[in-house]
Amino acid sequence: MRHCIGVIIGLAWSAVLLGQQAVPLSVDSALSRWVELSNAVVTGERDATTADQALRPTRVIGRDAIEQNASPTLHELLNRQLNFRVAQDPVLGAAASLNGLGGNNINVLIDGVPLAGRLNGELDLSQVALDNIERIEIINGPMAVEYGTNSLAGTVNLITKSRRQPGSEFQWTSQYETVGSHTNSASFAHQAHGVQWGIEANQTYFDGWSPGDPLVDGFSNFLADSSRIALWNPKLQRNARLHSRLTAGHWVFRPSVQVLSERIENRGAPRAPYGRTAFDDLYSTTRWIPTLQCRSFNDEGTVWNITQSWQRYHRIRAAHLTDLETLAQTPLSSEQDSTRMSVWMSRGTRHVSISERAHGSAGWDARHETIAGGRLVQNEHILFDAAVFATFTWESDAQSHRFGLRKAFNSAFTAPVLPSWNGLWKWGTHRFRLAYAKGFRAPSLKELHFQFVDVNHQLFGNANLRPETSHFWQIHWQKEGSLNFSLRGYSNAVAEQIGLVDQLDGTYQYVNFAGFSSQGIEAQVHATGKQLEWNIGLSAFKAQTDLVKSGEGDESAAPSQAATMEGQAELTWHINPHLQTSIFIKYNGARQRVVQNANDEMQLVTAPAYTLLDLNALHWQSPSNRLQIALRLKNLLDVTSLANGFDTSGPETHTSGLTPIAWGRSAVVRLTYQWNQNQ
Repeated sequence: MRHCIGVIIGLAWSAVLLGQQAVPLSVDSALSRWVELSNAVVTGERDATTADQALRPTRVIGRDAIEQNASPTLHELLNRQLNFRVAQDPVLGAAASLNGLGGNNINVLIDGVPLAGRLNGELDLSQVALDNIERIEIINGPMAVEYGTNSLAGTVNLITKSRRQPGSEFQWTSQYETVGSHTNSASFAHQAHGVQWGIEANQTYFDGWSPGDPLVDGFSNFLADSSRIALWNPKLQRNARLHSRLTAGHWVFRPSVQVLSERIENRGAPRAPYGRTAFDDLYSTTRWIPTLQCRSFNDEGTVWNITQSWQRYHRIRAAHLTDLETLAQTPLSSEQDSTRMSVWMSRGTRHVSISERAHGSAGWDARHETIAGGRLVQNEHILFDAAVFATFTWESDAQSHRFGLRKAFNSAFTAPVLPSWNGLWKWGTHRFRLAYAKGFRAPSLKELHFQFVDVNHQLFGNANLRPETSHFWQIHWQKEGSLNFSLRGYSNAVAEQIGLVDQLDGTYQYVNFAGFSSQGIEAQVHATGKQLEWNIGLSAFKAQTDLVKSGEGDESAAPSQAATMEGQAELTWHINPHLQTSIFIKYNGARQRVVQNANDEMQLVTAPAYTLLDLNALHWQSPSNRLQIALRLKNLLDVTSLANGFDTSGPETHTSGLTPIAWGRSAVVRLTYQWNQNQ
């Protein structure tokens, strides 16, 4: 692992040092167009294209929207998107759901590399900082042909920044939120002689929050009483990224290394009867993502697109007994835990032009995953997956069609053949799309080999799990102009859902326990005037969950059906070219879902409806574009927690029956300074 990181770093800096030998891009070449194109869609496409020309309906969130909303992390930004919902766990972090499916069915990519480090199948989206992100592309439905597992609900691809013009630039951002959160970030980038390189770093400190905290919360120390407990745990998070881009002939090489370090403090209540000690936990997480991307071009576009990555994820739980008088800490050996993951992946695609109207691609996608931890049978396990895939695209001026096929070999189970089809028809400013895709989610190594036994729990994995599979259909109509309309309908049927189920003998085991199906419709309108800009979105869907009773061959339990609606609206007033203000509201209807409760049972619960209201009171940019100031008022309706529907009467229950959604009302002040050599 260290050798791999050293190689990536060496490649990055050799690009900097050998820049004089690099071959600059031709201004008119396809390679140059790919490098210079910023506001484009690249996910699942051969070359960067505009959203209205992409075969799949793609939601693009640009850098301007990220800055105007003062969203430092991915979970805050997705919480504002239609059909997304984000819930917070004090220990596991922020998890999202999309179209009724949980985060284990959302594939999160950074420049096309799937992010590793899932806990209970979920990625902590609060760990994904947005300071170095140029734009975000969201695609509903499976992209299994291109990216494999974990995309039954959809794919979120984060495209990182890359300087496109010669010269240097520097940016510094400081953000303060009145709940006691402070973020600082800085970046520097330089490009010359066909070589670009940059470095970025940020730090976020959050001192925790509870409903009784004052409206403006400082960074004071906790007292040794019940006030030391926080509903939202204190957190210190640091991110850094080193990246480069070297162009040589018709090739682009993009090595990068991204590092995350996070520490969460989970303080316990003073113990009776004297209140002199307390049980505390410290959760430490590190994540390394060294990546090398290689891309070659000819006059027709991309020829080779190759991505290599080796991720390392390490999470430690350090439990100890704290003396509240001396602050001495005694480790609790029986409560320590550690999880290590390493994921190597290689994906390569060769594009071939068959005729003027037809082109195809073929490639490989290999993934080697290792997980080690004290709560696994035999402590360490390996999973290997290797796949080949191919696509065929035919296009004319009026329509385009793409057919895809993927077949994988997996060391733990038999992987299905995965087909897909996407069609696009064009009539003037109208776009009509149809799509079908078969998706799947591979059982994780934890679900296959988990083992945790103590006085209160007997939890086991299942080496005989089958992959979750889905059939997804989508229809989409879009009209571009001064008034933009889009209408989307979809159907998603998921079989063999995996969960931890009571075996009726005092034990719990991961099994294929349910089927899930949903049908939905979504409409969005976007209009831009001389000074006013507004967006309105509405969606409704019906979901059905068929729970299977424990025991092989048992009949299904009575299906659960539920319908829900969502709506959002945003109005922006461009007061002048440098000053704007906006208001945002989002309604999330009541939703039924399957969750794992405090007794480790799968349970159907109903989350009540709630509404989020934000005011971007001020977003000002200086005439020189060097200084930006933003003031945002968040959660004006003071939505903090929702009743989760759990039965909290059992003797082993450790939950309050509430799911945290957001901390209370707060104000955010954000200051950004940017220097550009070309300005």
